Amino acid sequence: MAERPSVKEVIQVDTDLILAKIESLKDSLRNQFGTNISWTRVAALKHNKSKYKKQKVADPFQITPNRYNLLSNDSNDDNDTPANTGKLSELTTNHARRDKKKNHKKNSVKTKVHKVLILGESYARGCASEVKQQLNKEYEVSGFINLGSGMKDIKESAKMKMAQLTRDDTVVLWVGSNDVARNNSVVGMKHILDLLINSTHTNVILLSAPHRYDLIKDSCVNREVEVFNRSLRNRLKSFGKVD
Repeated sequence: MAERPSVKEVIQVDTDLILAKIESLKDSLRNQFGTNISWTRVAALKHNKSKYKKQKVADPFQITPNRYNLLSNDSNDDNDTPANTGKLSELTTNHARRDKKKNHKKNSVKTKVHKVLILGESYARGCASEVKQQLNKEYEVSGFINLGSGMKDIKESAKMKMAQLTRDDTVVLWVGSNDVARNNSVVGMKHILDLLINSTHTNVILLSAPHRYDLIKDSCVNREVEVFNRSLRNRLKSFGKVD
């Protein structure tokens, strides 16, 4: 029976095999470096100009079709119609539509030459929308309601709103019930007359104080409303403010 090699012998054999492979690799690398260019040649070549040259653009200008027809030297025709009428006609149509809308808006604003201003207490609520439906587009209707206010407060706000009006405009005034209900009809009438006398720059329509239908017909408030309306009408006649 053959004798097994010792561990030392096995290691020695493997070591010799590895050293032999290393030597063979060294020989192959030497042959490879021998065939390549030398380092001095590489150093000299790095100063040379690159062999690659910039590509010249054949035609730097992009040719696009002319939108308009060429002018003829022998023709006196002033036809300036675009050659490509597809998108251009669509753009022209869109511009024409926008211009038409703008002109329509301008005309609608210009046609409103009269203003109607409605001032009143709580019972005048909703009157502006009703009046607007009955008038044409030449009238601009707006309403301002003063809930629970007396004529003194209404007069101060009315002066500021009426300052920009002219003889072409109209103010509808429907007040008086709150002052009558508070037994303050004399003061309320004073402020009404003061507002009407100083409003000569525009037209004012004064409505009578309304009847209180939430009270009985012969209540003291309704009787005072009748007295208030009668007295106010007589005072306006004396000032020449009743047409």
